Amino acid sequence: MTLEEVKIRTANIAASQFDDEAAHSMEDDLYEDIIRSIAAGLCDDPIAVCTEAIKTKTIEFARWCG
Repeated sequence: MTLEEVKIRTANIAASQFDDEAAHSMEDDLYEDIIRSIAAGLCDDPIAVCTEAIKTKTIEFARWCG
């Protein structure tokens, strides 16, 4: 996973913030994909990727815990 991919996906989450379910699902998917890419050794820069991804927590939409 690249930093650019995460930036695009973060922007897509922000664009979906008024659809809580979609935004939350996209955020969860992003985090899982990052973890998997790091575990597989396929993440270009784990620190930069994680730093960018965590910015989704500043996007306002309802989040549910199951």
